Amino acid sequence: SDQCVKAWSTLTTRRQEEPFVNFLLEPLFARELRPIWVHMLNPFTPEEDIVNFLKRFVDTQGSGVKVTDRKQDWNRKRKFLVRFRADPNGEDGLLHPPASFPIRANRGYLYYPDQPFACRRCGEKGHYGSDCQAEVCRRCDKVGHSTLMCRAEPKCNLWGVSGHIYKACLKRAKSFAAVTGGTSAAHTTLARHAED
Repeated sequence: SDQCVKAWSTLTTRRQEEPFVNFLLEPLFARELRPIWVHMLNPFTPEEDIVNFLKRFVDTQGSGVKVTDRKQDWNRKRKFLVRFRADPNGEDGLLHPPASFPIRANRGYLYYPDQPFACRRCGEKGHYGSDCQAEVCRRCDKVGHSTLMCRAEPKCNLWGVSGHIYKACLKRAKSFAAVTGGTSAAHTTLARHAED
């Protein structure tokens, strides 16, 4: 195990040298299923949206499992099994999802083993979010300007593409009201009883 880590470390530091530059280097462990824990501050964020967001970075295996405490209370975290994708420019040769992300106006956080250390606010290395002095735009997620000063084209924070925002995204999870036509089942039942 230590020899594998040492060999991989040597390869990653020499990836731009001959003969390694001519090959796509991907560690064997990259394609193994690994756990990712997603903590959404809003517990009503649809799981379908979380999965669609994750698919931008990793290959998901099945649906998430709600993580509960000793009293079987859900703590707003879900555990997913995923396969990381190769990225020649990424740290350790893998594409890593952001540690902090928005889905609509809902903030979420990711945790997983061997996660690269980075600020959860600006994404830069070398400091914690509590020490971050950067101004981060919540519209485009870029550093250096405020949301009010942002001139970037609107971008869907679920799929990461320009041209529309989450509210207009055709691939987002349908709300309960949209599925029921704006009325709940209880409301429909009450309306039927009132007619009788």
